Amino acid sequence: MRWFLYGHYGAANHGCEAIVRATREMLGGDMTLLSLNPDQDIRYGLGELVEVAPSTYGPENGYPMWILYRALFKFGLIDLARRENRNVGRGGVGAYLSVGGDNYCYDRGVETFSKLRRRLARKGNAVVLWGCSIEPALLEDAALVRDLAGYRMIFARESVTYEALLAKGLQNAVLFPDPAFALPEEPLPGFGAARRNAVGVNLSPMAQGYER
Repeated sequence: MRWFLYGHYGAANHGCEAIVRATREMLGGDMTLLSLNPDQDIRYGLGELVEVAPSTYGPENGYPMWILYRALFKFGLIDLARRENRNVGRGGVGAYLSVGGDNYCYDRGVETFSKLRRRLARKGNAVVLWGCSIEPALLEDAALVRDLAGYRMIFARESVTYEALLAKGLQNAVLFPDPAFALPEEPLPGFGAARRNAVGVNLSPMAQGYER
């Protein structure tokens, strides 16, 4: 099986990095990561595990260009789903896993990822929503529910999403933990006795951007 991972915005979000690493460990085989920020993925070593390819922009474009396109997209001046993901689906036929987790929950995420699913399915690919969370209120949109029914499988990573999908009759949904939790443990120096009373927090680039 040839695997393609898409909906990935870069390994600087180490939760996203963890999903890719764990998915590679679980599935093995020929795997390509289609990334909006492939330079980040190379920097954090994902290129040693999978083939890393740009979803549209190469390392020379990077984050500032993404911010510009986001601004233009917000005001309806460009179709970000087309520009941001132009290379998704060009690598050949296989299984395409949307690995962004909560991509459907963000501004225009429904429109963007519904378009991608339909485009990939038309080309004969198996399209899977992998390790996802979906805000239950979004499922009041009947068009979205019909679109979600078109995924080969939906792996909900927590019970709120799973139960909301079942309530809408989506029989392609299963409950499965976030793939990142399958990563092997790496002991940290000095952690020692404190580990039983400690909580680890992944501060993503988005979370850091909101700290102001």
